[in-house]
Amino acid sequence: MPEFPRCARRLVAISALALLARSGNAPADVPPFSHMTLNEVQPIALAVDDIDQDLASHGLTVARVHDQATRQLTADGIALATADGAITAPHAGLLRIRVITNHDASGFYHLAVKLELRQKIPLGNTAGGFISQAVWTSSKNGVMLASEPEKVDALVTELVGNFVHDYRAQNPAGRASRGTGRCRHFRWLQTIENEGKQKSYFLLPVL
Repeated sequence: MPEFPRCARRLVAISALALLARSGNAPADVPPFSHMTLNEVQPIALAVDDIDQDLASHGLTVARVHDQATRQLTADGIALATADGAITAPHAGLLRIRVITNHDASGFYHLAVKLELRQKIPLGNTAGGFISQAVWTSSKNGVMLASEPEKVDALVTELVGNFVHDYRAQNPAGRASRGTGRCRHFRWLQTIENEGKQKSYFLLPVL
């Protein structure tokens, strides 16, 4: 059986990767049996996970992604907070951004950009303790070279735009939020406890 030339094999591989990137996009998701998960979650703290050092050396840094998301959220009027400020704000949430990459021998990086919004679940102790639960997630996949950080920029812009769209659907701009007190969160805590065997718990902030 004749062997394909190396250039032909590489072209087939690149085409397959491109097809994988187009088909691997996941829409925004929320936990099962949930409703209005983004309602009155404010302010929002941002956290960006560490990024591959090779990509960071080409300009794709944590600061770059953080600043891009900050500008996009601020432009829409979404209230932001530092990680420390979010710990004391009763209805604060954490928007976590992850850029997960793996590179092959040809120099291509297979990447997934993932966003998740985590909401507080108070524990009811005098110290103000809480855990957090992801109540909204969205992700997209792609393929890039280390010298193409703008491809990650585009994915971050799209995913943050998805979050803004869903957030504004439950928190229209200009409408004052109505505090519902801690009972709303304790009801959600009871739901989590009923399904505890299928859930994982994390402390906020998740860095």
